[in-house]
Amino acid sequence: MLLRGSNVFWDVRKSQPYEIYSSINFKVPVGFKGDCFDRYLLRVRELRESTLIILQCLNQIPFGFLKNNFLARISPVKFNLKAYMESLIYHFKFYSQSFLVPKNLAYTAVEAPKGEFFLGFCFEECFNLIYAFIRAA
Repeated sequence: MLLRGSNVFWDVRKSQPYEIYSSINFKVPVGFKGDCFDRYLLRVRELRESTLIILQCLNQIPFGFLKNNFLARISPVKFNLKAYMESLIYHFKFYSQSFLVPKNLAYTAVEAPKGEFFLGFCFEECFNLIYAFIRAA
């Protein structure tokens, strides 16, 4: 946000697209003077672009019933938790163990309202987190 407010064209969604930003058509507003009022106008233009991004995302959702076939990534239905012991065990394992993460470093930058939001995690084994670093804009 501060870079774009100072007439520098930089947006993580355009330079390093994540999620579905590579298939979405949007403009990156850039300021000219770099003062507070210019950043305010930039924020208003970003809000307008955000509504257009939301509309494009909604139009890309397929019509009909959506179902995730990979059951390891979804939580059991709440009714089944009270009726079946297997669902309760699966629910407990899903929320206590999370996902299997390979031994390595994961690092990403995400566009935030005030700039880039950096996340980094280093895992030793499947569930052992060695350290995490988070840097806000």
